[in-house]
Amino acid sequence: MNKAGSRGASPVGRGDTTRRADESELTAHRARLEAIEQRPPPFEKLIGDLAGAYSRRINIQHRIVYQVMGQEQVVKFLRLWTHCE
Repeated sequence: MNKAGSRGASPVGRGDTTRRADESELTAHRARLEAIEQRPPPFEKLIGDLAGAYSRRINIQHRIVYQVMGQEQVVKFLRLWTHCE
């Protein structure tokens, strides 16, 4: 038991400080997540037979390979699965 008279209770005044620190950390974490969501994923300009196309990673395994047709204002998807197959 502690001074408060029960097990696990924090000393007087420390609970509010810890709670404020946790809330501040959570707010900062949410701000970082929002910033990440607003940035598009990085892309690579491709070369060789896919010159003029771009590649963006969807997740750790898969990528999207696409071309931007500027005059037609169209995005043409060339591959939508793993780029290693």
